[in-house]
Amino acid sequence: MRVAGASVATITGARMSVSPAEAHPLNWIEPEVPTEEPLHALAYVPETTDKRVYAYGEGGVILRRRGGRTIWNQVGTFPSADDPHAALGVDTMTLVIWIVGENGSIAWHAPNTDDVHPVPSPLGTDVTFNDVATISHDRQSGDVYIAGNDGSVYYGYCEYIDDEDEMNCIWESVSISDSPVTAIDMYAAGEGFAVTADGAVFRTSHQETWEEVEITGLDNGLTDIDANGPAADTAESDMPVHIVGQSGTEVFYSNSWSVNELGDVTLRGVDRANYLVGNEGTMFELVWKWFDDIAQYGRVREPVETPTTNTLRDVLVVPKNQHGPYAVGDDGIIEQEPKYDPIV
Repeated sequence: MRVAGASVATITGARMSVSPAEAHPLNWIEPEVPTEEPLHALAYVPETTDKRVYAYGEGGVILRRRGGRTIWNQVGTFPSADDPHAALGVDTMTLVIWIVGENGSIAWHAPNTDDVHPVPSPLGTDVTFNDVATISHDRQSGDVYIAGNDGSVYYGYCEYIDDEDEMNCIWESVSISDSPVTAIDMYAAGEGFAVTADGAVFRTSHQETWEEVEITGLDNGLTDIDANGPAADTAESDMPVHIVGQSGTEVFYSNSWSVNELGDVTLRGVDRANYLVGNEGTMFELVWKWFDDIAQYGRVREPVETPTTNTLRDVLVVPKNQHGPYAVGDDGIIEQEPKYDPIV
């Protein structure tokens, strides 16, 4: 892991200060995985009876972790075994996981059966899709939003058809930038954020129109976003939007927008603001610490020592039991050794 030049960020209200810090270790396990392909994304579906973690990557590989054993098996290929493509982005919609990737490829994955169902590309495009976000309407329908490498957001309403065991989707698209849309996240139907490779943040309240958000000090390309609510001055808006990117860029909203740089390394993944990961095995954790000078607790961004120097692309903590973190990248999978393993 890269430690030189790493930093700690102290977050108090909307303020963030930076100071040098040593990386702290976690007890890591490096499980064997049945692929040498780089991995891009992680997913977990709490609504299913199959409470397992999944990883997705190059060559369309889909891996599943068997709880209690730290064993990962390949259980499918995206979007199909006959025509595999790199899986670049995933998101959960009630009981299924949506996957997007190269050449306009889309599929949905049913964890209980491990069946992978290809979906026709929106509007017949062969553009690479970098990320996907979903909003559930009920157990069989919802909205799907896709970040396109052509600077467009593709969005549609998708409904599961029981008799045919497939999703019927109605798609539209809107161009929001001349630069690739690298990541997207939605917190309500038609409401959310997208980021681009040239460092722009866009917000929408009805999916058809996206407005660029002016953020002072934001100069670097952006790679991932986690949006849990609107960027608004409300009691519920405590860091609801979290973004990472090049040059250690971390952007967050806590009553106002703030930009921090955590070192000369590209950050690639963020999970609920708790963990950030990136190139050279980089990981940061958000922890609470007591500050004598202000006589209160503050949130501190600390570097975490990892067992790899290769790129980490995504990070996940299972919400219910705070199990993890898991991280995936060019060197396979790392996971924190559990004190107990509730996933079976």
